[in-house]
Amino acid sequence: MKPTLYKLDPNGTFTVLHTFGTGKDGTAVWSGVLLDSEGNLFGTTSAGGDFNEGTAYKMDAAGNYSVLTSFHGGYGTSPSSELIRDSAGNLYGTAAYGGNPSCVSLYNRGCGVIFKLDPLGKETVLYTFKGAPDGEYPNGLIGDAEGSLYGTTQSGGTSDACPQLNGCGTVFRLDASGVETVLYSFSGGADGATPYSKLLRDKAGTLYGTTLNGGTAGYGTVFKVDVAGGETVLHSFLGGTDGESPYSPLIPDAAGNLYGTTDFGGDLSCLGGWSCGEVYRLTPQ
Repeated sequence: MKPTLYKLDPNGTFTVLHTFGTGKDGTAVWSGVLLDSEGNLFGTTSAGGDFNEGTAYKMDAAGNYSVLTSFHGGYGTSPSSELIRDSAGNLYGTAAYGGNPSCVSLYNRGCGVIFKLDPLGKETVLYTFKGAPDGEYPNGLIGDAEGSLYGTTQSGGTSDACPQLNGCGTVFRLDASGVETVLYSFSGGADGATPYSKLLRDKAGTLYGTTLNGGTAGYGTVFKVDVAGGETVLHSFLGGTDGESPYSPLIPDAAGNLYGTTDFGGDLSCLGGWSCGEVYRLTPQ
């Protein structure tokens, strides 16, 4: 099976826009797509390209597909998160691996980078992760009006409670001048471990997210981090019908409820007892 870009119109008509298959155009498409006001689509692939280490691509409104850049080595490898875009047309994203080759990471592939692509596809590395204490394997980004970028790393940080991951993960900010600050480093206990998705930020600057593991039962959490770096667990998943392993990012509604999905839990009769996941709502207390 080959990955595709597709469109689904309001009537349910499904159209394939591009089929990945040459290798040079990218493969292993894990991330979502970014749609701009002109109808252009932007995204990343985790493999393929000139060095088989991933690409960033564009498909214009007329259906023309082009590779903006091929990732390699110090410029980052294996981007697996969606891109974001500023008002000048610059794209921002993360590569899970690559960067500093001397960074001691779980797979000895580097600890990842934050990058910027200008409208012509020229890449600039904005930050190279070191593993400890700043994190490794960064996930998707969000931005604010001051030009700061916020995100999570799946591992790294200051805790030694997750040795198989070289740390339990972090929440970070990269300001417009390129200074990275760890806002919170997960301990791997009740506070959670292994944040996997991008964050949500409210008007007060509070960040919300999920961890794949940790919490009181070890099945993951929904958390918030305030502007002072204080972390609060909003929900610890208990497994079973309560769900476990929340991979997805959160979305809010106007009343302040948060919505997301879990990879497992829910209907325990599904898949012979493996369970199939659930959609949940978290109501503010």
